[in-house]
Amino acid sequence: MKLLNWNTVFVLIILFLFSLMVNGEENVKISFQPEVEVLKERMYLGEIAIIEGEGELVERLKNIDLGPAPLPGGRFTLAPDTILSILKQHGIDIEMINFTNLSHKGIVVKRAAQLLDQKMVMQLVEDYIYRQLSRFNDIRINLVRGFPEIRLPMGDYQVKVGPYQGGELRGYISLPVTIFIDGKVYKRIYLNLEVQIYESVFVTLKPIERKTIITSDMIELRYMDITRISGEPVFSEEELIGKETKRSLSEGTVLLKEYLTEPELIHRNDQVLIVANYGVIHIQTIGRALEDGAKGEWIWVENISSGKKILAMVTDVGQVQVKVE
Repeated sequence: MKLLNWNTVFVLIILFLFSLMVNGEENVKISFQPEVEVLKERMYLGEIAIIEGEGELVERLKNIDLGPAPLPGGRFTLAPDTILSILKQHGIDIEMINFTNLSHKGIVVKRAAQLLDQKMVMQLVEDYIYRQLSRFNDIRINLVRGFPEIRLPMGDYQVKVGPYQGGELRGYISLPVTIFIDGKVYKRIYLNLEVQIYESVFVTLKPIERKTIITSDMIELRYMDITRISGEPVFSEEELIGKETKRSLSEGTVLLKEYLTEPELIHRNDQVLIVANYGVIHIQTIGRALEDGAKGEWIWVENISSGKKILAMVTDVGQVQVKVE
């Protein structure tokens, strides 16, 4: 019997291995459905087709990226020519693949989605605004435009409201809402809202001149919309009666803290009682005011007996107190 030489053996081995490889590729089968659903932003062949066979080629085929998926809730048709072209770009010999159900109409690819819970978002929005405006009792929140239907990718989502950078949350505002999917920022939307504030506030019943002491017959309490009133209204009558106006006020003006001041209890050149307390020792002397002053203000006074100028705090009508070091 004639023995084969080594060259012949080598060629036979190569042919045998090649036949195994070819047969392996021929045994790979890719089946398509007319309509499929994907979950993520990118589409992979293994998601839209059933790939049958053995070996590395099968895993390689499953992981071929076919491009971006539709938006959540959207769909489009993936043409067969597109699929075949991408396979060729990845070095796949499509002649060795058994394709089934690859229609000329293509494959409809849908993206799975979930709807943003609008009721939950509005509750978070209201909680955020109420916290920011907690000093007010009656806050009314209205959507200026309807809440858009928002489709999200599948996954765990969370919603964060704010921060609002436009000053105080009142009037017409655009409030940012950030949506997270699986802990990552997915989308930021802006809700157009009208925030109204209603409160009982004091208003003037008649015109009031500057430097007038407020009395109860000059004002009344009214429940009204104060959304567009800038400044801090006075809500307590005790904070109002006896105060002095810093400016002239017309009838129906909402009384704000910035319009009022403590009345001047001492005027320039008034004779004043200067009081100094040293523990249990109390010293009093007569002085002259060198400037006007309201309660709690520090003014310069002159000790009449010594002629010395002293800085003292106004404590009452005609009385000041010296700070003792």
